[in-house]
Amino acid sequence: GTHAPHTVPDRATTGDPAMYDLDAAIAEKRSTGPGPFPFRFAGQDFSLPAEVDLIAVDLIGKGDILAGLRALMGDEQYQRLIDVPEVLSADAFQMLLTEWMAHVGVNPGEGQASTSS
Repeated sequence: GTHAPHTVPDRATTGDPAMYDLDAAIAEKRSTGPGPFPFRFAGQDFSLPAEVDLIAVDLIGKGDILAGLRALMGDEQYQRLIDVPEVLSADAFQMLLTEWMAHVGVNPGEGQASTSS
């Protein structure tokens, strides 16, 4: 027999009820979510994106913090950040990361596999 497929709003626009429209979901989240996260360091203004870049998270998670920061900020901002005379300490970076993650709505440790049993 035939059955009428039920549609999920995100899937309605594709014409294929089985197709999840990630583009539409991202656009919806962007329109309702937080904007970029502005911050000041060494008297200069910078911003981190409103979205968590998976590549940046992976790099930071593997300990390549500078490459992760560059992926988040883009080349121009990253270059300005490392060119300031002030030292961005590990503590300062951790404070920045914590505030940014709260801004974008990610809990620290979310998405990281737990190794404790």
